[in-house]
Amino acid sequence: MTIKKRLFLSNILMIVIPACLGVLAVAAALLLFLTVLLPQSGSTWLSQHDVAETRSELVSLAEDWLSEADPAQQTALAARLEKTAAAHQMVLVIRQDGGEAGRFGQGAATDQPGLTQALAALEGSGTVSDGTTDLFGAVYSAGGVTYQLEVYSQGVVTDLPHQTEHLAATLLAAAVVMVLAAVLVTNRFLTRFVFRHIQEPLETLAEGVHQIRDGNLTHRIAYDSRDEFQPVCEDFNDMAQRLRASVEQSQREEASRKELLASISHDIRSPLTAIQAYVEGLLDGVADTPEKQREYLTILQTKATEMDQLVRKIFLFSKMDLGEYPYSPEPLDPAQEVEAVVAASREAYRQRGLSITVEPLPTGCQVLADPIYFHSILTNLLDNSAKYKDKATGQVTITGAVEGQDFCLTVDDDGPGVPPEALPRLFDVSYRNDPARKNPDQGSGLGLAIVAKSMERMGGTIRAENRPQGGCGWCCASPRRKERWTMKRILIVEDDGAIAAIERDYLMLSDFQVDIAATGPEGLAMGRSGGYDLIPLDLMLPGLDGFALCSTLRETLDIPILMVTARQEDIDKIKGLGLGADDYITKPFSPSVLVARIKAHLAQYDRRKQAGGVDRNQLQLGSVLLQKDARRVFVDGAEVALKNKEYELLLFLLSNPDIVFSEETLYERIWGYDAMGDNATVVVHINRLREKIEKDPSHPRYIQTVWGAGYRFKP
Repeated sequence: MTIKKRLFLSNILMIVIPACLGVLAVAAALLLFLTVLLPQSGSTWLSQHDVAETRSELVSLAEDWLSEADPAQQTALAARLEKTAAAHQMVLVIRQDGGEAGRFGQGAATDQPGLTQALAALEGSGTVSDGTTDLFGAVYSAGGVTYQLEVYSQGVVTDLPHQTEHLAATLLAAAVVMVLAAVLVTNRFLTRFVFRHIQEPLETLAEGVHQIRDGNLTHRIAYDSRDEFQPVCEDFNDMAQRLRASVEQSQREEASRKELLASISHDIRSPLTAIQAYVEGLLDGVADTPEKQREYLTILQTKATEMDQLVRKIFLFSKMDLGEYPYSPEPLDPAQEVEAVVAASREAYRQRGLSITVEPLPTGCQVLADPIYFHSILTNLLDNSAKYKDKATGQVTITGAVEGQDFCLTVDDDGPGVPPEALPRLFDVSYRNDPARKNPDQGSGLGLAIVAKSMERMGGTIRAENRPQGGCGWCCASPRRKERWTMKRILIVEDDGAIAAIERDYLMLSDFQVDIAATGPEGLAMGRSGGYDLIPLDLMLPGLDGFALCSTLRETLDIPILMVTARQEDIDKIKGLGLGADDYITKPFSPSVLVARIKAHLAQYDRRKQAGGVDRNQLQLGSVLLQKDARRVFVDGAEVALKNKEYELLLFLLSNPDIVFSEETLYERIWGYDAMGDNATVVVHINRLREKIEKDPSHPRYIQTVWGAGYRFKP
C-alpha cells in the first residue's frame, strides 16, 4: 500500500473509529443507567402528563363508586380503584364530614397535615406538594353529601433525585473518558501504521547514503514494498551503480593519463637523448669528416621531426578529447578522397618500405565528413602499417564496400598482426603492451587513439581484426548519404546587425543560403513560411523574445533551433532547452565554432530523418518506433501498451533525443503548470516506461539518468 493511501485511510479512521467507539460508549452507559442503576435508585419515571391522567382517572372512578347504588358494581369499581392506585404508587382517600369514607392504593404517605392544611386553603381543589409527596384534591357532591377526594402520590418532578443525577453524571464522565481514550489509542495506532512505513525506508536510505559516503560503492538497497519509496530506492541503486562506474572510469582514465604521461615522457626523452648525444658528438669533434657530420645532422633532423610529430599528435588528441577541435562536415566521395591521399603520399610510403594497393571502390557513394578528419584517419592507418611492418617491404591493400546504410573502408596490411587479447585495447591512448609496439621510435600510440576519436566525431565506428593469412585489418564504417548535397537554408533571427552580418558571411562561405530577421514577429512569420533547415536565434528580440519564439515555432517545426545569446545563467539554458531548443550558445562566440555546430546539428538531423524514415507521423530511434497518428509504440517489432501520460512522455523524449530535461521541465511539459502532483510523478512514469521499452530496466539503454540534471533519450 502506498504512503498516500495510508495517510488517506488514517485520516478517515481517525474520524470513524473514535465516533463509533463514542456512540458505543454512550449507548452502553445509557443501557447501564436504565437497566441497572435507575431501578436500584428507587426513582420512578413518571411524567406530569401521566400523573395528571392517573389522578383524573382515580377521581372519575371515585365519583362513579360514590354514586353507584348497586353493591356489585360498587365492589367492581372499588377493585379498579385499588388496582389503578396501587399500579401508580398512589393512595386515594375519600373523606366525608372530617371522617374517612374510603381508602384505595398504597405507596404514598397520607399522614401529611401540612399538605392537608394547604389543600384546605385551596378550598379542597388543586395540587400541593412538599417536594416528596404530592396531594391532589377535588370536591364531589352526590345525594346532598359533599365528599373530599384526596390523591396522594410520590413527588413527581422533571428532575431526577440527587442520587440518580450523580449516577448519570458519573456515567457521562466515563463515556467522555472512553471517547478520549479511544482517540488517543487510535491516534497512536494510526501514527505507527503510517510512520513506521516512512521511518524504516528513511533509515534504510540513510544507511545507504552512509555506505556510499564511506566508500562502499557496492552497497545496494533491497526494498520490496510497492510505495513511493520504491522508485527512490531504485534510483539510489542506479545512482550507486553509476557512481561506481564513474569512479572506476575515472580510475581507468587516471591510470591511462599516467600511462600516457609515462609513455610520452619516455618517447620524448628518447629522441632528446639522441639529439643531445649527436650534438655533443658534433661539438666534441667525433664527427670529424663531412660525411659523418652530414650523417649526424640528418639524424638530428629526423629526431627533431619525430618530436614535432609527437607534439602535434598530443595537441590534436587533447583538442579532440575536449571537443574543441573544429569539425566541418561536407559530402565526400570516399573513392576520390582515398585516391587523392594515396596519390599524394604513395612515393613517401614507398621510400619507407610500404607498397599501397587500392582496389576499385564503389562510385556514386557519399559520406558526410570533414575532409581533414578523413585524410587523418587514412594517414594514421598507413603510418601504423609502415611503423610495425616486419618485412623490408610491407604491403597495404585498401578496399571499400557499401554495407546497409554505411560505407566501409578497409585497410589490410601483411604485418605481424596483433595478439587477440590486445585487439579491444588497440585504440586506448598510449596502449603499447603487444610486442609489435614496444619500440619507442615506432610512435606513442596516439595515432590509433586519434583515429578512434575521428571516427566517433564522424558518427562512424572502427574495429581491428587479424587476417587469416596474417597481418591486421582496419574496418572503418561511416554513415552513407543517399542523396546528393543540397544547399541548406538558414534563418538568422538577430537584432544586432553586425553580429547577424558576420554569421551570414561565415555561413555563406560554407555554402549555406542565409536569410536574416531582425525582430521576433518577423522571425516567426519567416520561420512559419517553411523552407528553412535550421534557425539560430537570439533571446533579447524586439516584439517577441526568443523563448516565446522558440516555443511557438516548435509547435509546427521539427528542424534544429539554436539559441545564440549573451544570457549565460543556467536557468536560461535549462528553460531554452526545455522549450525545444537543440543547442544553447553563449556570446561571445567564434563564428567558425558556430558554423561547425550548425553543420553538426544538420548532420545529426539528417541521420535522424534517415533512421526514422520520411514519414513525419513516425519516429524511430534504435529499436523504438512510435506512430503519432495511431498512438502506437513498437519495440523490436512488438507492440507495447502505454498509458496516456507514458505515451506523451515517450513522444517528448523521442522528439528531443540526446537532450537532458530536468524533472521539473518534464512535469511542466507533460502534465502542465496547473496539474495536481509533484516531480515524483515523473520518476514513477520514467520507471514504468523503462519497464516497458528497456530489455534491462536496471541498466537502461534508451532512457538514461543524468545525475543532478535529469533524463535524456539516448538514440
